[in-house]
Amino acid sequence: NQAEAPVSNYHGRYLILLGYWRCCRADRSLCSVVWATHSRMGLKDQSEFIRPGLGQITFDIQLNAELGVRPRLMMDYINNCVETGDVQMLVIGFRRVGKHRWKITNASTAYEVVYSRGEIVKAKMTLTMEEYL
Repeated sequence: NQAEAPVSNYHGRYLILLGYWRCCRADRSLCSVVWATHSRMGLKDQSEFIRPGLGQITFDIQLNAELGVRPRLMMDYINNCVETGDVQMLVIGFRRVGKHRWKITNASTAYEVVYSRGEIVKAKMTLTMEEYL
C-alpha cells in the first residue's frame, strides 16, 4: 500500500524521498558558472567563461510519525550519509533531480513534538546538497 510507504528507501546508491514529507521551503541554485576576470592595461577588464559550477539545493523537510515516517530512524540515516560522505542520486516524488549524484553537505534538525519518554513524533530537517561529479 503506497500510503504506508516510508519517507525514504535505500535502494543501492539512491536516496529516494517520497511525497510523504512536507517541503516547507525549497531554495534552488542549480545553475551556476565560474568566470575569470583578466586585467588589461588601458582597457576594461575582460571576462572569460571557465566552466559550469556545481549545482546546489537547500530544502526543509518535515518528518512526521503520523504520516508513517519514523523520524529518529530517518534523522539517523541522513546524519550517517553526511558523516560517511555517502553520494547518491536524489529522487523527489519519483522524479530524479539533476543529471548527477548528490552529496549532503549540511543537515540540521529541529525537534517539534517529543513525547515524555523521548519518542520523536515530529521533526524538521534542513538539508543542503551539492552536485557530485
